[in-house]
Amino acid sequence: MRQRLATFAVLFFALPMSVGEARAQMPEAEQVRETVTRFFDAMRAGDGDGLASLFHPDATMKSVSVVDGQARVNHAEVARFTSQVGAPRTQLWDERISNLEVRVDGPFATAWMDYSFYADETFSHCGVNTFELLRSEEGWLVLGITDTRRTTDCPDESAR
Repeated sequence: MRQRLATFAVLFFALPMSVGEARAQMPEAEQVRETVTRFFDAMRAGDGDGLASLFHPDATMKSVSVVDGQARVNHAEVARFTSQVGAPRTQLWDERISNLEVRVDGPFATAWMDYSFYADETFSHCGVNTFELLRSEEGWLVLGITDTRRTTDCPDESAR
């Protein structure tokens, strides 16, 4: 009986681990990957508050496009973006990423990925996302996002 009780006590105290503790034990690059995954899962779920919780208070968003052969930078407000994601809508916003590359240097990380954006199953555009992230007490937070947008030369064009 004592052996069973001892085994139960070891399992009871050793196995439960909070999500934060589990994340803290992951390699940093995997923690960054998880943050990126949570970001796009929140978008798909229309969870504006969950998405907002992944941003650093000083975060910025930019989109680079080419207009008449000239590079242009458009700035977006994080609060407006997360509000749009959280607004009721009938379409699923599905940003599918691939080729995710993560680099970490102490409390700073970058994540570079290709993406294709779909409204429900209808292709809209593709490009590259770059995320800059900062490690904080809450975990990795998005410090900045810059993307490109185009409708041709997309990684999964053949799938359409």
